[in-house]
Amino acid sequence: GIPDILVEWLCIVLEGCYTSLSFDDHLSDLFCLMGGLDQGNPFSPILYILYNSGLLAASAGADLLLLYLDDSAMLILSSFIQKNHCAMATIMTQPGGVFDWAAEHNYEFGVDKFQL
Repeated sequence: GIPDILVEWLCIVLEGCYTSLSFDDHLSDLFCLMGGLDQGNPFSPILYILYNSGLLAASAGADLLLLYLDDSAMLILSSFIQKNHCAMATIMTQPGGVFDWAAEHNYEFGVDKFQL
């Protein structure tokens, strides 16, 4: 596990984080970040790995799971496309599966981007 002192320190560092959006000639008012980190935060890669580590367990049954930045890919291998489809559907929708993990972690998958 992660030492309590590190968790407590991260809570203090991340508590009350605010940002604003700037594009063209517009600068928004400050607003509180409800999830995630400020862009460029040096802790981002380490916290990403810790935050998404549960996705590995939720993806049990996949032949390969790749995580990079904010993308993920799951590979299922068999001789039959129907078998691949059923295996993927099971991994995603079973209790404790990928969709349950995502709902618990404020994580959204672009299901419209899923490809077979």
